[in-house]
Amino acid sequence: MLSRKLLPTRLLLSLLTSVAVPLAGPVTAAEPAAKTDFASLDRDGNKALSVEEYLASPGLPDPKVARRNFSVVDFDRSGGLNEDEFRALPGRLPVDERGPVPDPIAELAAAALKTWRPLLKEADRNGDAQLSAGEWPEANLKAKLPPFGDLKFEVWDADGNGAVDDAEAQRLIGLGYGTVYGDGTPARSTNGRVLYLSWIRTADRTGDHAVSRSEFVASYWLTPPDRAKLFTELDKDGDGQLTGPEMLKAPSLNVDGMNLFLHLDKDLDGLLNAAELFGNPSTGATKAQCVHSVAACDDDRDGQLSLREFQLAPAGLGYVTLRLLSRQDANKDGFLDWSEFYTERSPWMIGVAADLFRRFDRNGDRRLGLDEFEFVTDLTKVPVDVLFRIKDADRDNRLTFTEVFPHAEPVTDDQREAERYRIRFGRATARFKRDDADENGSLDLAEFTRGREQAAAELGETPGEYSTRLFIADADGSNMKQLTELPDFQKQGSPVWSADGQLIAFDGWKPQSGESFSSSKIVIVDADGRNPRILGDGSMPSFSPRSQRVAFSSPKMGGVVVASSQGAEQELVQISSSGWGTDWAPDGRLVFATATPGGGNLVVANIVEGTTESLFEEADTPYRQIAWNMVWSPDGKRIAFKGVTKEGKEELGIVDARGADSGLIRRCEGPMLASFAWSPAESRILFVKLDPETRRHQIYFVDPDTQDPPRLLPGQDDLRSYSDVAYSPDGKKIVVSCHMRTASE
Repeated sequence: MLSRKLLPTRLLLSLLTSVAVPLAGPVTAAEPAAKTDFASLDRDGNKALSVEEYLASPGLPDPKVARRNFSVVDFDRSGGLNEDEFRALPGRLPVDERGPVPDPIAELAAAALKTWRPLLKEADRNGDAQLSAGEWPEANLKAKLPPFGDLKFEVWDADGNGAVDDAEAQRLIGLGYGTVYGDGTPARSTNGRVLYLSWIRTADRTGDHAVSRSEFVASYWLTPPDRAKLFTELDKDGDGQLTGPEMLKAPSLNVDGMNLFLHLDKDLDGLLNAAELFGNPSTGATKAQCVHSVAACDDDRDGQLSLREFQLAPAGLGYVTLRLLSRQDANKDGFLDWSEFYTERSPWMIGVAADLFRRFDRNGDRRLGLDEFEFVTDLTKVPVDVLFRIKDADRDNRLTFTEVFPHAEPVTDDQREAERYRIRFGRATARFKRDDADENGSLDLAEFTRGREQAAAELGETPGEYSTRLFIADADGSNMKQLTELPDFQKQGSPVWSADGQLIAFDGWKPQSGESFSSSKIVIVDADGRNPRILGDGSMPSFSPRSQRVAFSSPKMGGVVVASSQGAEQELVQISSSGWGTDWAPDGRLVFATATPGGGNLVVANIVEGTTESLFEEADTPYRQIAWNMVWSPDGKRIAFKGVTKEGKEELGIVDARGADSGLIRRCEGPMLASFAWSPAESRILFVKLDPETRRHQIYFVDPDTQDPPRLLPGQDDLRSYSDVAYSPDGKKIVVSCHMRTASE
């Protein structure tokens, strides 16, 4: 039964913004809590539980899992478990009662404090247990406590009273290693849980060490109504902000490091290799970054990461407190120096960053090369000899085809996987033959250089500091060319074509100026990329059938809004205060996502009739959440969308525009981005999902009327990573949002 309501023309405005922040919170299989205690299992009474004694205990999981768990919590590598280690066994006790898990970050902070205190005592000439600016031991600090010694006296003197005491030093060192939040809340629990500081600091835009309701709603990864509901649940004292202690008690804002480690350990050997690290999409790490993390943090040089080493690695648990994997080569010299690597506001995480910089700098030249740490850079500016050296695995100054294209053919029955490999292999082979001028089966530096120059010319890109940019391509993804040059807008997304094919609208914002998605503007350009103009504040635009109006989501106002295409302040009408993401049907109806008591829902608004209709039962929808950037079928009879089921699974759904009772197809399942394009020329829906091999988002297509599996769009450049996509009105072209590539790609 559809829910039919009158459509209000204006409502009070509220702030509902959307920035997706993935959080890894996997749940490992719990070991059944044993009724027996440590003493009863310790049969020989030596206060150390052997593996044999442990395996004899009742109610254990699979023996291989049990042995793995034993190995992981044998923190001192003694071959036996003491009582604290026994209490740390997975599932033995609730997390809050778990035995202590050794933390290398906390140990680094403790070591720094231990170094500081003798320096304080030695420099304290008047014996008042604090240091004035005149007593400040700058040279000793630089020599014995880098990089903290490079911080100015005023940074140490938190209360500004002209003296630094031990409490201020503890605070600064705690901030430098992320062991405390800015308000003094402990951020690393002894049981292995870590406060999600990297997200919290992003959300806390005012820098007051608390997350307000508006900041939470602007940054959390649920749909806006769900965010508001969760905030109310977490805000225990009802003061409208989440403090450090409140966030420390929130499971969704903490990551259980040991649980995550065990979840990623697919081969149950108690260690993580680079491939297993790559299994955690929350880090955003590429395969190369996972390899680099293992090389840098593998202290015992066994080629894998223990739990302790995992806690240090940026592609391991490190992302929870400090995200390092998107650093940029600002001066375009092909290397990353300390100032490019550490970009936080001092002293935040400076101790962790310094330790990691030292680890990644394996050749000790005080800068990071691409063979040590993968970073973002403009490929046209990176020294070609640096890239050549990275690919030249055998160091013979020539590149064979396998060094240029090191991917083995997958052994699989999955036709999609095989097709993807054939496309990539064919392209790589053709490029290699073209570049091998002397036809000797290998590329020297000169041939490699000429090949890259030719490839760059073929791409037709304008160099610039983009994070994402818009491209026009043929319908199969080939002949991709940059749409327009707008270097100020480093983030460009959600493109849409006008029905007459003359205009393209999209949203853009300026992260380099501190802007986030909530600051996005709607930009309109001619279909050839010329004549750019800013319509106004907003995101995810959609043209009306005659292109006279634009519907969009308003991060600042809240909800779904319609305005004149001549200017966002003209004829401004709020269609829904709780809707998010919208698309205009050929007949003038609008669809948007919202939340109803039973879960995520789609609402169709008929502006002429002044009505709205929910497409799913409001009290019981099949979805926990329905995402933005849904799309109408060209005939206006169906809508394709991304839904998250009550079980947490993502799927591409296709619902009848009259309501789910008239038809709902759950077309395909699996992680995907919230962006869809329905071809007006053939039975095809485009969408974007992650390529599990390269960790790049690629464009796939499905037939909405069959159950054939998704297939890779054949003509796309497989070196790119895509997000949003839209068809031209005749179906002959697509416009896509494309992410800037890293140097290794």
